[in-house]
Amino acid sequence: VARQVNRASYTVNVAREGRYWVASVDGVRGSAVETRVLGALEHEVRDGLALLLDIEPGSFDISWVIELPDAARQALEAFEEARTRRRAAEDAYEQSMRAAADKLTQARLSLRDTAALMDISHQRVQQVRSARHNKSVDA
Repeated sequence: VARQVNRASYTVNVAREGRYWVASVDGVRGSAVETRVLGALEHEVRDGLALLLDIEPGSFDISWVIELPDAARQALEAFEEARTRRRAAEDAYEQSMRAAADKLTQARLSLRDTAALMDISHQRVQQVRSARHNKSVDA
């Protein structure tokens, strides 16, 4: 039985300074790094910590604390909540589409009739039913 090893975790504070994103790791002297592109920051922080602490870049977790203006933070949080709701709605849509396609074809409706009732292509009906069948065969 494999035991999960406790990984080190570091908190990284990030702020925008002029055209740069500047990050520093709590409790680690000399860990400040900067980059113009926020997306490159994780790589820079991991490499910097790995060099400073003589550890592997993938051997630790990072918690990010990103400083943003209040209005920007609120807009980002609203977006993240909306994205979560959208994903849940997409999951519910997929499940109900599969259920409807299954029940309609089990009621001996053709793929084309099922497609017409569901307002999707007959190819999509076949695809949905094939995906369901393949999952049950694999289980």
